[in-house]
Amino acid sequence: MHEDSSVLDDLMLSLKDKGATSIYHVLPKAYIVLDLRGKILGYNPKCKDLLGLIHHDGETKNMNEFLIGENRERFMIMLELVGLMGHVNDFELEITASCGRKKVIWISSSAIYDSKKNAIAIHCLMSDMTREQMFLDQMKEELRTFSDQH
Repeated sequence: MHEDSSVLDDLMLSLKDKGATSIYHVLPKAYIVLDLRGKILGYNPKCKDLLGLIHHDGETKNMNEFLIGENRERFMIMLELVGLMGHVNDFELEITASCGRKKVIWISSSAIYDSKKNAIAIHCLMSDMTREQMFLDQMKEELRTFSDQH
């Protein structure tokens, strides 16, 4: 982490201090702040629900704990892309929530910079696209079945 990590500390403190009335808490999407290696620094209630997070003092989670196989590799690529480009929109990943349920999510991420323009963290909006993906898979199967019959 860079010496000017106070930018990130100030962001996290302001998010926590605003309480239940801040945009951080009332966003209709999951919001999460990660360090550059995927360590979870903070999140809103929607993210807690999406990932099934249970916060225990002293316990630090990493997004890798919710990813398996190629999704872990894809997530690391996403982190690199955010570092290089400053942002990534609608990056699709399959996660496994704490309860064991698999979910398809889309992540839009952007870098958080210090005063020297160095990326020090990443904040992300995440959307649960599991239902939409199930619908698309069902439609593909119906089209395939229809095509096979005709």
